[in-house]
Amino acid sequence: MENELIQQAILKRKIQLSTSEKLTYYRSVFFLMTVTALCFFDFFRNTKLDLNDSSLKWGLTLFIFSVIVFVNQNSKLKLKSIAAKNCIDNLSEKITEIARLNNWKIEFSNRNTFILTNSRPFSSGRYTFSKSMGEKIYIFKESNEILFRSIYDMEQNNGIVIGGGENQENERKIKACC
Repeated sequence: MENELIQQAILKRKIQLSTSEKLTYYRSVFFLMTVTALCFFDFFRNTKLDLNDSSLKWGLTLFIFSVIVFVNQNSKLKLKSIAAKNCIDNLSEKITEIARLNNWKIEFSNRNTFILTNSRPFSSGRYTFSKSMGEKIYIFKESNEILFRSIYDMEQNNGIVIGGGENQENERKIKACC
């Protein structure tokens, strides 16, 4: 994660993704919007516009569903915060210890930012819809609070990820360390 994206994440209290990461993160929304556009194109190419046409109904349904999926995914980028007056000074040691205990890999670390990844040993038989093969955990130190969030790791997950509570589990571990 670039330094500018880190500063923006802390300022906006939301994980900032690069353009390629956004394309990957929102791929299900892009897919749904493409199918929506095809439904609307099919509806409007007819010379006789019928409001009972199934293309219109499917298009509207998929449009509403894609907006709901977008709002849901976008909300998962918002950072959570906890007041951490007691552990703010030794946060680095605590994060290093929790990473060691949970086999998390420290991908990036400086005085105020920690980006960790983990891998999950699931079978490789699932291709399109799968549980998370790993998560990326963002932790930012901001004055007397800690901002954090766990999202699925886009580099480890090829398909559409069906969450099984892995991110909440990671976030509970971060809360417990402070």
